[in-house]
Amino acid sequence: MPPEMANNDAAGAEAAVRYFVALADYALATGDVSQWAAVTDDDCVFCQSIEESAQEISSQGWARSGGGLDIESVDAIESTEIEGLYFVDVSVAEAAHDYVSPKGDVVESVGASSGMVSFGVQHEDGTWLLIVAGETANTGEES
Repeated sequence: MPPEMANNDAAGAEAAVRYFVALADYALATGDVSQWAAVTDDDCVFCQSIEESAQEISSQGWARSGGGLDIESVDAIESTEIEGLYFVDVSVAEAAHDYVSPKGDVVESVGASSGMVSFGVQHEDGTWLLIVAGETANTGEES
């Protein structure tokens, strides 16, 4: 975890979102959701979809070839009336990648894309929790 995540402020919220995107990427690449599950709210639909996708990848024995998630920019950080709750809007890019079966066959190809994602994160009891996330606008497929 980045040291800035110790802060209960906008810088801490941004660091938390950057960390959560890296964790989502790790979970989708490896199928290991233990760290992801530890920092996401059970009621977060987006969070559960990442976990389910990662578990499916793992149960099938697939491996990811290429790809990955990257934050291109942080566009807004908004504090709310609720103490420690921030909404962070980021532009996230997903590089093209394939999922490959244990036999080496490509079972799914995912094209490059980017879009705006809004993350709701809350600092509570000295740690950050991802409580909600969702795509706000899609800039479309890239070539």
